Parts: sequence; C-alpha cells; structure tokens
Amino acid sequence: TLLVNATLPLNATTSSGLEVTYTITEGQDVVAIEGNNLVAKKAGTATITATQAGNNNYLAAETVAQTITVDKATPVITELPTIAPVTYGTTLAEALVLNGGKASVEGTFTFILPTHEDYLQQVWDAGEYAISIAFYPTQEEAYYSIDTTVVLLIEKAAQTIAWTLDSTNLFVNDTLILAATASSELPVTYEVTGDEGVVTIQDNVLVAIQAGTITITASQEGNNNYHAAEPVVFTFTVEDIP
Repeated sequence: TLLVNATLPLNATTSSGLEVTYTITEGQDVVAIEGNNLVAKKAGTATITATQAGNNNYLAAETVAQTITVDKATPVITELPTIAPVTYGTTLAEALVLNGGKASVEGTFTFILPTHEDYLQQVWDAGEYAISIAFYPTQEEAYYSIDTTVVLLIEKAAQTIAWTLDSTNLFVNDTLILAATASSELPVTYEVTGDEGVVTIQDNVLVAIQAGTITITASQEGNNNYHAAEPVVFTFTVEDIP
C-alpha cells in the first residue's frame, strides 16, 4: 500500500542479470512509472508487470505481476485559521469569518455549521465557543479532508446610562421620577448619599422630605453580556417651601 505522492523503487531482478522492463497493466491513472520508481498519483488499485524479453543466450523470463493499493494521504494543518473576537450583539453571520490558516497542501478552510438565515442571525451570549471547521484539499482525489475546531470569543459589550434633568433644585414634598435608562435595557439602580432623611425613593419615585443636599448615583453593574456602565451622578438641593 502506498499513499498518494509516495514513491516506491521498482527493484525486480533476473537470474540472468538482464534489465527488467515494467509496465502498468491496470490503473494507469492511479500510478506512474518514472525511471525505476513507481509514483502514486491518486487513490485506487494498480497492477505493475515486470518482464524480461531475453537475448541471444536467454529465453524470455516468465512475467511477474504485483498489485498495489494507493490510499489518500492526510494533509497536515500547519497553522489553524482564527476567528477575530467580536462583541456581544454581533450576529453569527457577522462573527463567523475565518482568517488565515495553512496546510501542507493547497486547500480551503470552511465552517461546518447550518447556513440557513435564522441560524446565522442568532446572537450568542458572551463567552468562548468551539466552532467546527474543515479543511478541504484542492486535490480531493489525493488527500482526505480534515475536521477540527477553532475558538470564537464573544466579548462583553459596553453600555451607557442616559439621564437628563431640567433642574436639580427641589422643594419639600416635591416628587421626581427617576428615569435613567441603560443602553443595554438592563434595570438601573439608584444610590443616595449626603444628608440623612432628605428624600425617600420607592419604585423609582423620589419624594423630598426635608431641606438638605444629597447626591444620587445611577448605576448599572452589568451582567454576563455587558460590562458595568459608567455611573451618572447628580447633586440635588432640597429647599423648604417658600
């Protein structure tokens, strides 16, 4: 048995010492004879016949045939392709792009995954994923394809908090709807610091109780898919009713 592109010396000898001639009697597209070497070209079976026609002193020798099987070779991946990291929110159609990759023979790297539109429009959570790929050699008749995996890294996305106010001055008994929003649409939390007892907050409604100064910090701590947002801070002054 030979692998494609392998070479095998043809070393038949005769008792007379006369030169042997080789002929491919079956599988001419599978192997070739180059000098006294047999070269495997593609997968299959071939028969090689050795003959010696004789001369003035020797009769022709009885022919001898040998059958050989040629099997596909397995290419070697010398450098895996890569997938550039993407940010959460990227669809698979945008994320799954192979970069680079080398093998011992010419060929193409490609993904082994569903290609229908619903699948490609999915957005996966942040994390690392093993993605199946294959290497398909250009000479399919000579080499096997290879399956392997590469890593897709989906990184957390950044988020921001939007919160605007017309005024930060309040009077006792005033109410204020705390309406900060995060670009991630995750819930925003509020923390009050400063003079004690100046305000109360319930269900995102701030009620001014007494005069004083406070600071309210709106924050969003993030989750598996989002980094924490930069907090937004406002300082409020509560005055007695005139």
